[in-house]
Amino acid sequence: MSQQVRVYRELDVKSGATFKLGGTEVTSTADELNKLDGVDPQIIYLTAQIADISTAGSTFIVMPACTVTNIWTVIDNAITVADAAITFENNAGTALTGGSITVAFTGSAAGDVDTCAPSAENVFTEGQKLEIITDGGSTTACLARVTIKATRTAA
Repeated sequence: MSQQVRVYRELDVKSGATFKLGGTEVTSTADELNKLDGVDPQIIYLTAQIADISTAGSTFIVMPACTVTNIWTVIDNAITVADAAITFENNAGTALTGGSITVAFTGSAAGDVDTCAPSAENVFTEGQKLEIITDGGSTTACLARVTIKATRTAA
């Protein structure tokens, strides 16, 4: 006997029952389904924007409970005269180990991507801040976007 049901919150399939989506029987375990076809739901991406990497200053982002594993920057235009250094500090004001990026001025252009992979001092509890610090070493105003990859941890 087949029944069609609209589910608005939770669907509980009794043991031994068959569950079908679009006529195809679902045989995956709950853990497999929670992986979203190979995408780990514990991996998250956060974004921030630095108004001008050629001006010394700080930008802050409020973090969830997580461990930061990778950080990327992308610039909107070329910078000149000197490299721009971007560093990252945790809530205690301690630099993330391996958490610095140098945007080279030589050959720089819109769309240049730089990256780092913090390996320590990179764990945050929910509501803590991550500080993004620019040294103002370069010239020519340049907006940069920051993408932070992190793994969720217990809150």
